[in-house]
Amino acid sequence: MIAFRTEWHVTAGWCIPKEHLEDPFANGPHKGLDCTVVTDDHIHELETPLAFVGYTSPTLIEVHFKPDVTLNMDGITALMEARRTLGDRRVHCALLIFPEELDFDIPVITTNHHERIPQPNTRAVAWVVHNERNEQFTKMYLTYWAPPFPARTFLEEQEARAWLSSIDVAE
Repeated sequence: MIAFRTEWHVTAGWCIPKEHLEDPFANGPHKGLDCTVVTDDHIHELETPLAFVGYTSPTLIEVHFKPDVTLNMDGITALMEARRTLGDRRVHCALLIFPEELDFDIPVITTNHHERIPQPNTRAVAWVVHNERNEQFTKMYLTYWAPPFPARTFLEEQEARAWLSSIDVAE
């Protein structure tokens, strides 16, 4: 899991301790997003309804899905926006780690999310799926909606990390 330090919210590009805000997402570019920002002096980690999203090294963004969530369009949109917000700073790879059990709404797998919310600085994505069922659905999705960068599924996190470490993230 991504380690948290201080809980902050981001609104209109500013990091503000959430205890000082009544409705942090009422206005601004993050309107409607339920994202908690955790940071020292820059945004490094975001929490969305479905997952924790954050840098774990200068070139790796990790997405740790929460247990017992159902992947839905609003949640995927928030997650993709969080990845794009964090990823706008530099080129990177992404490691997505599903929970053991995963459920999803049908529109999630019938939508090209990378076309809707591009990730221009992403060089590769590794999906840790944990079981054959998740692997089949993820491979089907990636075959039908191939992202504009290499993407692979893995049953084990260690294998996914090894593959990502072989990817050149030079600009």
